[in-house]
Amino acid sequence: MRSKNGFTLIELVVTVGIIGIVMVSLSDMMINSLRAKNRIRIMDKISQNGDWITSEIRKNLLRAPRESIVCSVGGGTAIIFGDDSSNVNTITCSEGSGIASQSAEVSHNIGNLVETGIKVTGCGEFVGCQKSLNGEVMSATIKFILSAANVSSGQENQYSKTFESEITIRR
Repeated sequence: MRSKNGFTLIELVVTVGIIGIVMVSLSDMMINSLRAKNRIRIMDKISQNGDWITSEIRKNLLRAPRESIVCSVGGGTAIIFGDDSSNVNTITCSEGSGIASQSAEVSHNIGNLVETGIKVTGCGEFVGCQKSLNGEVMSATIKFILSAANVSSGQENQYSKTFESEITIRR
């Protein structure tokens, strides 16, 4: 009689097969989880940058005297306004490059603070104003699109978000 001291070949093959199936399933879950993490990170960057740009524009327009604001009614790529120090400020949207804010004293580019890899589009309708009968700007609508690409596993995925904000001029 023979004593059974080890595993048979069939038992080893079945065990290795089961371990292989479990490993493939786990690796697929890990890859999908990393892709989701990257997508969320990119969308978060886009949201943070867009929200910051929108709040900066809102802050500047709310400080501007109503009579100093100049923008087109139908939609345009720039808005011009004055401030309390009689400086003239211009906020411009340039397709693909950024949103810039220039003033007579200091020139800074809001779009440069957007992280590398994020593009600005939709500048044709960047700003539109509603005017009163006497021509003063009553409100301004700011609209732009931020987008970014994520290259993973040889595939490029494009993510974008539209930002739109209506600002009622108080002064």
